[in-house]
Formats: sequence, C-alpha cells, structure tokens
Amino acid sequence: MNPELLIVLTIFLAIGISLLFVGALMTLLTAMGNKHYVYGSLLFLFFIVPMFMARRYHWLGALTSVVIPLVLLYCHLHPKQTAYARKLFIPGLIVTVLTGAAGAALYQIYGFSF
Repeated sequence: MNPELLIVLTIFLAIGISLLFVGALMTLLTAMGNKHYVYGSLLFLFFIVPMFMARRYHWLGALTSVVIPLVLLYCHLHPKQTAYARKLFIPGLIVTVLTGAAGAALYQIYGFSF
C-alpha cells in the first residue's frame, strides 16, 4: 500500500474520532445542562468512567461502544438542544465509518505490503 495513502487515512480517522469525542462530550454537557440527568449519567458512566478506568480494567474500554447509540438517541429525542453537538458528532461518525470502510477495502486489496 502507498505510504502516503496510509498517512491520509490515518489523518482522516484521527479527525473523525476527535469529532466523535468532542460531539459526545458536548452531548453529555448538554444533557446535564438541560437537567436530563438519566442521559447525562448514562453518558458519563459509559464515556468518561471507562477512559479513566481502562488502564487497570481493560475490558471496560468496550463500554464506550454504548456511547454512540446513546448520543444518537438523545440527539433524536432533543433536536433543538443538541444542534451544536450534532454538528460535531454526525460528521465525525460519517468520517470514521467511511475511513474505516476505505481502510478495510484497501487492506483486502493490498494487505500491509509497501
């Protein structure tokens, strides 16, 4: 695989994951600010806690996969309050999924050979 292509895929994946992170964090803050404590505490439980505890308990990192459906559900139920968070989270999700699909397709074609 072309090394420049690998660098471009890595940059796009980093941008997508950072948008996902900031969008989920903004959704968490929006939920707590609008006194939707159930969603806020669930997002805190599945998003913030595994980040600090995953070093000791590696299996806890898998709990962060619950964040994406929770954020999408909260953004769907409260569209006016989460307008800014959706502007970050949805493009980040799209960029991450498309970059992952492109990386998987290129891996199937080229493998890790340079």
